[in-house]
Amino acid sequence: MSDGKTPFDHGIAAAQAGDFARATAIARTMFVRDPNDVGALQIAGFTAYRQGRNVEALRAFIRANQIEPGRPQLLYWLGVLYKERGDYGQAERAFAEATERDPGNGDALCHLAEVRYLNDQRVLARATFEKALAAEPRSATVLARAARFFETTHEMGRARSLAADAMRLDPENAVARLAALEIDLRDRRYEAVIAAAAPLLTAFPGSNRRIEARLHHILATAHDRLGDFGPAFGHYSEANRLLAMLDLDHARGTPSPLQTEHLDRMIRFLQGQDPAFWPRDGALEGRAPVFLMGFVRSGTTWLDQILSSHPRIAVMEEEDNFVDAWRRFSLADEGLSLLPEQTAAEINALRASYWARAKKALGRRDDRDMIVDKLPLNTAQLALIWRLFPEAKIIFVLRDPRDAVLSAFQQHFQVNPGMAHFLDIKSAAEFYDRVMTIGDLVRGGAQLNIHDVRYENIVADFDGEIGRILDFLGVGWDDAVRNYRETALARAVRTPSAKQVIEKPYDTSIGKWRHYRDGMAPALAILAPWVKRFGYAPD
Repeated sequence: MSDGKTPFDHGIAAAQAGDFARATAIARTMFVRDPNDVGALQIAGFTAYRQGRNVEALRAFIRANQIEPGRPQLLYWLGVLYKERGDYGQAERAFAEATERDPGNGDALCHLAEVRYLNDQRVLARATFEKALAAEPRSATVLARAARFFETTHEMGRARSLAADAMRLDPENAVARLAALEIDLRDRRYEAVIAAAAPLLTAFPGSNRRIEARLHHILATAHDRLGDFGPAFGHYSEANRLLAMLDLDHARGTPSPLQTEHLDRMIRFLQGQDPAFWPRDGALEGRAPVFLMGFVRSGTTWLDQILSSHPRIAVMEEEDNFVDAWRRFSLADEGLSLLPEQTAAEINALRASYWARAKKALGRRDDRDMIVDKLPLNTAQLALIWRLFPEAKIIFVLRDPRDAVLSAFQQHFQVNPGMAHFLDIKSAAEFYDRVMTIGDLVRGGAQLNIHDVRYENIVADFDGEIGRILDFLGVGWDDAVRNYRETALARAVRTPSAKQVIEKPYDTSIGKWRHYRDGMAPALAILAPWVKRFGYAPD
């Protein structure tokens, strides 16, 4: 190492080049000299990150920041790792401090803008992207990240212009090439996407699995749109396999009522209970929200935009407001045994905890006549909802189970304990079976005030189905609900449906599973009872 570069420089360069053995050896040598060497921790953390070992990487950067707190580069990597695990609050704090200390770091500003968007701060996110562009106007990475943001917010002219500028500055930049591909995909240039994306898979062999996963997903979507369903399924499967390598261990280690063991515990509990006989206390305090649930990819985001367009309704988009309740009851047998025995005072305390979280999510919208809590997988929490909010109205959205499961498998989700089930088609079907079993067991006993609606029926008869939902809610028809596209354009829609809800749904999405019959074979037998139960055609 007589080239004037430090061991730190060589270690980072080795990790960047994919020579992880050499990077690790350099870090170990540095640790021998000083176990608290921050540079060695950075090499170790970056090497772990490049290999998809994000938990290990986060530990390294946390330790480095404890030794030398406030270094912008350490804060930057903490932000990246918190962001990738879905902890957007922690990520925003890390990036905000990093950019306060280094305001000229356009890439950090881009990350800050992205997590602000994910934290439902669309206006502030846009302003932060403008800061990033002003800080580094000739950075292909910054321009490309901004292009992807403006594509997400449907400002396609700005997105195309920024992506083109990024490609002119650095045609080999991976972020710029991804941005260009995503915009071409949005513009329905599917053949061009396939021609450009396929060679890139050999350009990043094993060096960045997250980019590789995204490329496979882009290719899958392009093939799907062209009707090439075999290649599409193969690319969806490979994208999910890579995401599983990166994120599955962390998702499985995160406490959640959506972990398989806790879903099975809830099923066993409910099989020995009759919710109809749980005590009903009349001294409940505060109002109840409306719950919008069903299953992932069943039309709940579309219905969210429709209801949000009504002047009397505010919808919360996928906020887990039952955290305090499920931590108390859902993660152990002894907790569930306490659920039916809660006193009115205990239930009111949990209702207050729910509303404290909900009001943070609602912001200034909490004065609307009706508050809707939209979280599809609250079906798994239906026993808690019945115990805490027995008077609540519930909109339950159904879709052909095969279409719902296929569509979930096809999404490029942020991997968390719930979405982790969709990385494999069979586990996706098993997850559907468990969630719907819980819903069925509660619905079979509890006197729920529930309105069922089918995705397929909304597609066929929009005014009729939405009118019946509004009658159920007691708010009356308003023509604004037909303008849901304008509502979606103005909101920070954080689900994979963000781009779809601004388009008119077509019946081509109905029965799409038939094109993927071979790939779905492991799931079909698991879903068959639910297909029959909900009255869908067997084939």
